[in-house]
Amino acid sequence: MLDALRRGFVDKQLFVYSSDTNLEEVITKSGFGGRVISGADDFQLVVDANLASLKTDPKVNRFLFYEIFKSPDGRMIGRTKIRYEHTGSFDWRTTRYRTYTRVYVPMGSKFIKVHGSLLDDKLKNPTLLEGAVDVVDELGLSSFGTFISIEPGESKELIFEYELSPMVVESINNGDYTLDYYKQNGARDYPLTMSIDFDKNVSNAIPHEAKYQWGDDVYDLNTILDQDLTFRVSL
Repeated sequence: MLDALRRGFVDKQLFVYSSDTNLEEVITKSGFGGRVISGADDFQLVVDANLASLKTDPKVNRFLFYEIFKSPDGRMIGRTKIRYEHTGSFDWRTTRYRTYTRVYVPMGSKFIKVHGSLLDDKLKNPTLLEGAVDVVDELGLSSFGTFISIEPGESKELIFEYELSPMVVESINNGDYTLDYYKQNGARDYPLTMSIDFDKNVSNAIPHEAKYQWGDDVYDLNTILDQDLTFRVSL
């Protein structure tokens, strides 16, 4: 039982709260309270919100992708992509997956564009008009939020593109980059693919890449987001 409880906390399926201030501080520091607290230069958190989609979530596979690259005009650009694969069909508990998706990034990140957002689902928006994006500062972070809907049997991608915050750019220029990638509370484990082009050679990284990928300026990694993860790269 104790091992199951420990796994529940680490996997972000179980959380506790105490009205006792001192005990709550211990819970927060341990990470068992579900709070969003980042001490890294860069930060990522993708949050889905089921909007009148019944119990469709177990039928939707998600794949997360995070990229950094330099634009032709010299800006450092971040790109977060979420791929949704709806494996279910219409029944008493499954319908089209309607979600308001938010991406949390460091304060100071500048939204550029989104691809894949919708004004409403296919039933109410048959011409698939693009939806708006809400840019909000909260939790000490910036967030970009928009709506998307995926029909049963379909796959869709939602892509956010933005200019990295000055703090992240500075960490890259200084050759010491750290990323906290948070898992949404209560979410299942998702595949996570990262391709971060620093435009300068990677000398060391934790976790490290596959050996055949060493010796260039790109940090490539395929992993599973089964808990909050931290990545450290020296340049």
